[in-house]
Amino acid sequence: MYWIRRYILFHNKRHPKDMGSKEIEEFLTHLAVNENVAASTQNQALHAVLFL
Repeated sequence: MYWIRRYILFHNKRHPKDMGSKEIEEFLTHLAVNENVAASTQNQALHAVLFL
């Protein structure tokens, strides 16, 4: 739930059905570049969003 919430808040509370692969890529890039998360953390976030 944590990553799903962060994903939605990152995109200014847009509904997930209105977002696609571009928004997922932007979120994951933000995590890697700005948040300096590890690859495994980025992978965890990706799978949470895909589950959504």
